[in-house]
Amino acid sequence: MVDDYSFTVDLNKPIVFQVDHLGEAYYEWVHQPIVDKESPRFFANDFFELLTRTAWGNTIHYAIHGYHHKYPMDAMRLVMPPPAAAALSGYVPSPTPL
Repeated sequence: MVDDYSFTVDLNKPIVFQVDHLGEAYYEWVHQPIVDKESPRFFANDFFELLTRTAWGNTIHYAIHGYHHKYPMDAMRLVMPPPAAAALSGYVPSPTPL
C-alpha cells in the first residue's frame, strides 16, 4: 500500500493522461471507487470524450480492454487481444515519450 502520493488525479481535469503519473500508487488508486453524481471527463478532445459516452463506444472498449477484468487469468488476453494490440500499436502514438 502506498501512503504518500506524490501525484494525485484532479477530477476537474481529463483523467486519462493523469493516471500515467501515479507510478506505484496507480494500482491502489484504480481499485478505489469514486462515488460521485458526475462522471469525470476522460479526454480533453471533445470527439474522444463523446466516444466514452456512447453505447457502441463502451462496447468497443470492453472488447479491446474490459475483457481482461472479467477473465484476468486468460493468458491470451491479459490487457488486449494480441492481434488488436499489434494492429493498434502501429497507429496509436504513445501518450508519453519513450
